[in-house]
Amino acid sequence: MITKSDLEKEISQTELLQLSDINADGTINDLIIDDAINDAIAYISSFIKIPANPTPYLRSIAVDLTLYELRKIHQLQDEDVRKRCEEKLIRMAKGTIPVTTIQEQETRKTSNAFVHGRKHMSFKGFN
Repeated sequence: MITKSDLEKEISQTELLQLSDINADGTINDLIIDDAINDAIAYISSFIKIPANPTPYLRSIAVDLTLYELRKIHQLQDEDVRKRCEEKLIRMAKGTIPVTTIQEQETRKTSNAFVHGRKHMSFKGFN
């Protein structure tokens, strides 16, 4: 859903180094970053199903939550960030904010049938 490069668009490499270098060896710790990304995605998954093609808005929430997790390691987290993200995710879960891009939404709307057992049933012609 997001990568280290998404984080680097939000914060400097120096800050990313400071947040991830828990062993104080002077290098960015990719394992710590991956763990923070996974924690953020797990949190998002508790509200919505992660789409294959998330909106930029959902991706920005994932970045904010990942940075929250990295800052939490050093007790620098801002609880307001998590609360704002949670409010947005609740709205996504309710369907008031889209979680997928328009192309993916259109792809889902093309089917006029649903599966009942092993038979496909169509609603075409019913009004």
